[in-house]
Amino acid sequence: MYPWPKNLPPSIFDGLGIESISFTVNTVSIHFQENISIIIESGASLISDDGVDVLTVPSLKTGIVSLVGNIVLRGTIDSDGSSLVLQFNSGHTLKILGGNEHYECFHVIVGSAEYTI
Repeated sequence: MYPWPKNLPPSIFDGLGIESISFTVNTVSIHFQENISIIIESGASLISDDGVDVLTVPSLKTGIVSLVGNIVLRGTIDSDGSSLVLQFNSGHTLKILGGNEHYECFHVIVGSAEYTI
């Protein structure tokens, strides 16, 4: 729904490890070191040498849990201006989809600040 905020560099994820991933009926939450989280409300794609695992919310089965303990090597914004792309030390890439004009796609929480995309 909203473009990536200009005052939040995607490189904020660089070097951070994933501490936990949790699921609710309507969200998937990824909790990083340094009190940073992403709450996904729309969807994502986990890309590896084995192919693409598409995550939809609600999610009943996904390979995203395999990212727990991995370190982000690089965070970037996709050419659509709102999707977050995280590359991990395991070789996986997680693309969190933004750009839906009808609803909020995900939230990034940094300490007490929340950014809606």
